[in-house]
Amino acid sequence: MSTEFQRFGKYELHKRINRTANGEFWKGYDPESKRPVGIKVYYINQQVDSDFIAQFAKHMEILTSMHHPNIIPIHDFYIVPSKNPDETAASMACLITDYIEGQTLADYIRATPALGKLPPGADI
Repeated sequence: MSTEFQRFGKYELHKRINRTANGEFWKGYDPESKRPVGIKVYYINQQVDSDFIAQFAKHMEILTSMHHPNIIPIHDFYIVPSKNPDETAASMACLITDYIEGQTLADYIRATPALGKLPPGADI
């Protein structure tokens, strides 16, 4: 992602945690609530038009209304259209979530003795 983005809305990008072909995950900061946040940036590989934005916003409203102890809450979302309409991959969607310290589930499973078994559900 270009270094020109140092924030999404009010949220500051502090440290990139992970990068994949489809996006990035950042540890960020919410200056209003004075707490760390997770910022997941997705690269959009299609033209961002009003239909896409409306559908994305509808899906995000549904996701932000979900409340369950095993689902990380989504606090906010953004779409950043490409500055060049011919360059669709430069468009981005961004989700703001709680930031949770610790290893990923994938890392936990890889670090657990294999023995052909998954860790007990309570450990996961």
